Amino acid sequence: MTSRVEGGPPAFAAALPTPALQRFFDQPFLASSFYDMFPLVAGSGVLASLARIPLDVFAHQQGRTQAAHDVEHAYRALLQGKSTDDIHSRLRPLAGRYYDFGEWDVERQGPDRIRVVESALPIWIMPWFIPMQIGYFSGLMAAMGKPSSTVTMQSFRREGLAGAMPLVVLELAVVLRD
Repeated sequence: MTSRVEGGPPAFAAALPTPALQRFFDQPFLASSFYDMFPLVAGSGVLASLARIPLDVFAHQQGRTQAAHDVEHAYRALLQGKSTDDIHSRLRPLAGRYYDFGEWDVERQGPDRIRVVESALPIWIMPWFIPMQIGYFSGLMAAMGKPSSTVTMQSFRREGLAGAMPLVVLELAVVLRD
């Protein structure tokens, strides 16, 4: 954050619109802990604005950076040095660490294709979530030896409500390439 935002963390904290968000981002973050993802969406919007980067570009970069960190540090035993042959089965527990809402399905669809289906996602996070997920899976595949892999959104559709909040299903296609 300090390399992208003039004034670093103090400028970010001052730009957060509510005391609740300021308290959230003031806590220490540990890879082994679970955090509410929804404030991260708001914080990413603030950072993108401060860095003068469109939110989708920022989210994509954020996803790639997180994937590299996960391979090197947080989920090293699960990901580093492993082939992509069984990546679909290793992604299920990884996804569960980040998102305890909705449902996830990751399946192999041939030797070079993976399908990711994420359901019961709140529609309001999609402008951040879609590019972040594409960046994350792109970065993950690159860090695992498939740098020319492509990740594309295959479908995005509404799927009911949680109270008054519309929910959606997101489907991503990952094509593995060296």
